[in-house]
Amino acid sequence: LTPLSSCIRLKTLNIGQNPLNSVNLEPLADCKNLYSLVLNRTKIQSVDTSPLENLTKLNGLDLSSNQLKLVDLRPLRQCDEMQEVNLEDNPLETLLVRTGFVCSSLKVNSSPEIKEVE
Repeated sequence: LTPLSSCIRLKTLNIGQNPLNSVNLEPLADCKNLYSLVLNRTKIQSVDTSPLENLTKLNGLDLSSNQLKLVDLRPLRQCDEMQEVNLEDNPLETLLVRTGFVCSSLKVNSSPEIKEVE
């Protein structure tokens, strides 16, 4: 994703259905206009959401149909526009959220241990 670091006007990024195995979201940290990020069906086993923490316009994050066991949504607390996080079809065991995280729709079809952290 490194070439995208200069795409400061980028609003939607859909790289779903690509066999990535891993993804580094750091190049998206300066994409302040990013509205939607789709990473479904990529076979990723882990994801660091901390590069997304200052993307206040982020409205949707789709991480469905991957191999994620742990997802940390704490960095998304500052994403005031967040409407939907889709984590369906992952072998999710642990979901970390921060007190005050607001999201209209959180899709999870397993029963992970949800830990709320200050």
